[in-house]
Amino acid sequence: MQSVDRVLARHLAYLAFIEIRSAAGGPTRTPAKTTPAEALTHIRFLSDLCHNLPLGEGRRPDRSRTRPPSRREVAMRERPMSWTWNTAGPQGQAWILAHVAKLDLDWTPPPPLPTPYVVLPPFTLQQRMRFLARWPVGTPREQRVLKVYDNTTLAAHSPQLAGLVDPGVEHYVFPDPSPYDAQSAELLCRLLLRMVDGAEVTSHVRLAPEVFAALPSSVPFWRQRLLAHRARLVERDLGLWTRDRDRVSSRA
Repeated sequence: MQSVDRVLARHLAYLAFIEIRSAAGGPTRTPAKTTPAEALTHIRFLSDLCHNLPLGEGRRPDRSRTRPPSRREVAMRERPMSWTWNTAGPQGQAWILAHVAKLDLDWTPPPPLPTPYVVLPPFTLQQRMRFLARWPVGTPREQRVLKVYDNTTLAAHSPQLAGLVDPGVEHYVFPDPSPYDAQSAELLCRLLLRMVDGAEVTSHVRLAPEVFAALPSSVPFWRQRLLAHRARLVERDLGLWTRDRDRVSSRA
């Protein structure tokens, strides 16, 4: 089903481009009853739906040096359309199924993705020994440090998080750059956050080198390594946590 998922992804991307071109093409191609606002809404819907389609055949460069694949990554490797399908919502899934019905493809929707851990299970002794042996990211030695992301810096550089994280616990940050981000003067850093509901969540923030250097360096060396590995194993990022929270709120 892997190859069928990728074939379907290519078809969906092609069809989405056609629909976007039609919606953006003015009165000669847009239905007369469609207003500019409706056309823009449809373009945004298709863009949101299709920007994560599994169109590449190869894997992205793996920046992790010791991290095993998460349960979600394993599921997405087996069924590349898993993420797109499971995050598409009813409208997006209906759009996908409508086009599948027109294509000569023997395709069935992927199963739900594994439910992310709210808090990661404790590391086993074997994991602790392996994680203590090396830093999880291939950064320069001077960047292999994890620091406390104090509330003042969080409020200044990640104001959208101020009301979402638990103010009574420490949050952490360390450089975790992307291979596609080599030219940036700022450091792309990974955050390990504890949210107001107790969930562990990872996110990213860009910090100037001098801002990162000024952050408190109070975390012991051995704990830095364990926390850095933990941050890279957390199964929910901020976007997924927000999506889950909004889904629960809509049912209330």
